[in-house]
Amino acid sequence: LKPPDWLSDPAKKLFKSYAKQLLDFPSGIISTLDVGTLARYCDCELSYAEASAQKSFWLEVCHRRLEAICCPDALAEPKPNPPDLEEAYVKAEKEVDFWSSQMVKFEKIARSCATEMGMTVSSRCRLVVPKSDAKEEADPLAELQKMFLSG
Repeated sequence: LKPPDWLSDPAKKLFKSYAKQLLDFPSGIISTLDVGTLARYCDCELSYAEASAQKSFWLEVCHRRLEAICCPDALAEPKPNPPDLEEAYVKAEKEVDFWSSQMVKFEKIARSCATEMGMTVSSRCRLVVPKSDAKEEADPLAELQKMFLSG
């Protein structure tokens, strides 16, 4: 399986790693038809990680602004006006909310793709794997009828 051109280089690397694992899966159920789904999963996984990093950054900004508002004596830098600190805190809080909502969007898409691809425990348990070397099971009723009819 080849990653699509529109994926970033880190997403392509992730794609190749997951493709190898999926191809090694006993069912052999993945095919070129699944490239788009796997690519979306990889793109969302990396986008989720970036959104998480942004959220963490803005949470730290919130923490520092709140600390500056509540404990202005703890600041080692020049003290801005309290209204400026409050405005900066509100802005940082909005950034946290924005990145949190982005994380939710990416997580939903990734979860959907992962489920389709059998990349979760529950989805793997539901996979019906076609058996290629399976022999037909004997019908117990037919066996009994043979025994009685043959004597």
